[in-house]
Amino acid sequence: MGDPEWWGETASTQIAERMHERLWLGIKVDTQLVSVGGATLDTWGSNIATVVTHEKHRNRGYATSIVSALVEQILQNQT
Repeated sequence: MGDPEWWGETASTQIAERMHERLWLGIKVDTQLVSVGGATLDTWGSNIATVVTHEKHRNRGYATSIVSALVEQILQNQT
């Protein structure tokens, strides 16, 4: 679960300005983004920093799928 205090203080413009600094993957149901994850990629080390799923869409494997895809991208970036 995301930290409500941090997200409450974070403006969408701040997030948009930093989107290019990470790899972001998301899952949409119909047209709604319901789960998202982000990772920093570097050849010397990478980090999965954010994985969140809307509470109404939890326990469906969305976060697991995102983490798996992020790990795959990290491993591909290491070679």
